Amino acid sequence: AYFIPCTCLLINYVHSYTQVLKAQKDLKEKQKELQYIASHDKLTNLYNRREFEFLLDKSLIEAKKSKDLLALLLI
Repeated sequence: AYFIPCTCLLINYVHSYTQVLKAQKDLKEKQKELQYIASHDKLTNLYNRREFEFLLDKSLIEAKKSKDLLALLLI
């Protein structure tokens, strides 16, 4: 008598869990897409100024830590 309700609950749980996993996957894909849009120029697909400055600061810090030389060529 309890087999059918328990089976229905189990099926509902599995279905709900797969929907949550799918929603999480979709959310991660959208977050990656938004991150790309925020850090790249729409026309050229190159890094925008904000991302360039962030990467430059990061490279300067890493070069200072490892005591390496860093060159930047501006055209």
